[in-house]
Amino acid sequence: MKRTLSIFILLLAAFAVSAQFSPCYYEKIEMGDNLFNSRMYNEAKKKYNLALSCPHPNTAEVAAKKKKCDEKLAELRQKVEAQKKKVSEASNAQQKAEEEKLDVLQASLLANEERYADALAIFRKYSSTNPEAQCGIGNMYFMGVAGFKQDYQEAIKWYRKAADRGLPEAQHNLGVMYKFGYGVDVDYQEAIRWYTKAANQGFVYSQHNLGDMYEDGLGVNVNYQEAMKWYRKAADQGLPESQVNIGYLYSNGLGVSQSYSEAMKWFRMAAEQGEAMAQSNIGIMYEKGYGVTQNYQEALKWYRKAAEQGYSDAQNNLAFLYRDGLGVPKDYQEALKWYRKAADQDNPIAQNALGYMYSNGFGVSKSVSEAMKWYRKAAEQGYASAQYNLAVDYFEEENDTEAIKWYRKAAEQGHPDAQNNLGYMYENGYGVNKDVQEAIKWYRKAAAQGNGPAKQNLDRLQR
Repeated sequence: MKRTLSIFILLLAAFAVSAQFSPCYYEKIEMGDNLFNSRMYNEAKKKYNLALSCPHPNTAEVAAKKKKCDEKLAELRQKVEAQKKKVSEASNAQQKAEEEKLDVLQASLLANEERYADALAIFRKYSSTNPEAQCGIGNMYFMGVAGFKQDYQEAIKWYRKAADRGLPEAQHNLGVMYKFGYGVDVDYQEAIRWYTKAANQGFVYSQHNLGDMYEDGLGVNVNYQEAMKWYRKAADQGLPESQVNIGYLYSNGLGVSQSYSEAMKWFRMAAEQGEAMAQSNIGIMYEKGYGVTQNYQEALKWYRKAAEQGYSDAQNNLAFLYRDGLGVPKDYQEALKWYRKAADQDNPIAQNALGYMYSNGFGVSKSVSEAMKWYRKAAEQGYASAQYNLAVDYFEEENDTEAIKWYRKAAEQGHPDAQNNLGYMYENGYGVNKDVQEAIKWYRKAAAQGNGPAKQNLDRLQR
């Protein structure tokens, strides 16, 4: 093996579902959803904004959720006006009940205007019997507003009062509290219990979250059929997140027979609602020819729709098409533009690709230091191809200590070229004491994955 090694790079992001993002991101999103489901739309937007500070956020999803908050707030104002009309037209027997509905709706509107003390006064007026008022007080404690310190245990107490009266929003919120351990120990089974209560009342977000719990095996054994059942209930109500996940299950044959045509059907349903992840997945279907005739121009079209919403995987894949001239004239500057957009969102595949562009001088002056900067950003997120590429550059600079460190990280993730090169380091004593048996161990791991150089090295040592 020569001192200069070839670079292996993976540039195309695969089918996406929710699990690709960080736990930090999902925690903030579900906190926002918790508030959204309780009509606290402006507070929900604040939580969604916090999700953008997490590693590798889905900016397209955040933008869509914030837009939905604005739409729901407008709907709330319309409901208040409609309820005022009902009050004016109500009979004497109905008057009190209709006035209570109006008061609680107005309290929700006041809370969205950050007039928390006024909202709280109304919620307290009806807190002994009205579950929406009880849930509203729970929200005050959850957020720490209206003179309250943030107190998750008090929030749970009020959510439980409302949940026991059958309010699905409160039941859902309890599920979130138990899933993430707000004010209680994390208890997935208790989360499932409360999600199920709300889901059985048709509460769409609980149906979706139950699907997630069964797909991920949280509190239950992994059960793709059960996940599909709950996703379909939510999807049939038009929830695009569930439609995307159904498409993912069909595309991978999880809990159902693999069917790209079914996957495409569900991806299209979500894509037509502007769901960026679905748009990106349709792009993958066309790029790879999964269930459709391969068509790079169609792939480009769908990637662009998602990329322009800020979805980093689509930005990365769009850059790949421009880089290689697939469905469009080769354009390194356009490729760099989209790689940078994705890399700036901490997308490790795009960061790795930017390193590759600098390493090869595609559209930029060749720069090993700039290449290594981007490889390191991706490598530190655990991306094996970037760890391998970083190791190659260190090896070429004869920094064997760093080279072996990064080869090992990639090799332990199953990267076959890294396993082969780690074997070579042990065989020749680069950065470690010579150890032929350790070299053979790593050559075998790489050879078992079909790595040609590793097979040759193994044959040579075992003659």
